Amino acid sequence: MFAIVGCSECRRKRIIDLSTDRTKCPYCGNSAKTENLAVYFQSYDQNEVRAKFDMMTGFVEPAKEKGEDKDPMSTLAYKVEHTSDIHEKMELIAEELTRIKGTFTLEDVEELVPGKGEQYLKLMLTTCTAYEVGYGKYKV
Repeated sequence: MFAIVGCSECRRKRIIDLSTDRTKCPYCGNSAKTENLAVYFQSYDQNEVRAKFDMMTGFVEPAKEKGEDKDPMSTLAYKVEHTSDIHEKMELIAEELTRIKGTFTLEDVEELVPGKGEQYLKLMLTTCTAYEVGYGKYKV
């Protein structure tokens, strides 16, 4: 069973496994018996405890709050920029553009790799990573 508890010294909340006898606070270093801690919420489901903890502490991941990315193109641009292997980058572009847009164009690829869009698109077509589904429209 997992729980949200408060430290007996600093009072900060954290998640612990209730099956342990003792726990040490990561914030102040105080060691205490698990049974002596104030329990705010408990569940066998660790994900449920994490969600409750996030709600209690005010931590919210904006894009993941509703399970959607508010700006998928900028997220993709970031991933592309930080992928070094050209083949991985090409596959990432093709798969994600298909997921985001359904079909994509040369302009979409060019937006992600300025000045190299045509080169990437040719590589996608020759390696069968993407195919043309209509004039100027591509898909994985």
